Amino acid sequence: MNRFIMANSQQCLGCHACEIACVMAHNDEQHVLSQHHFHPRITVIKHQQQRSAVTCH
Repeated sequence: MNRFIMANSQQCLGCHACEIACVMAHNDEQHVLSQHHFHPRITVIKHQQQRSAVTCH
């Protein structure tokens, strides 16, 4: 099964919820609370005063 998270960068608040959802989707919801295993494939970036999500892959 292909799993991916779609984030709308125009509605991004910079809350990083998409990063958590990405980690959960790719790790079958296991070990996501451990900083050692938290490697999101989607990243929220900040440029000046705007935040945007870079797509999960």
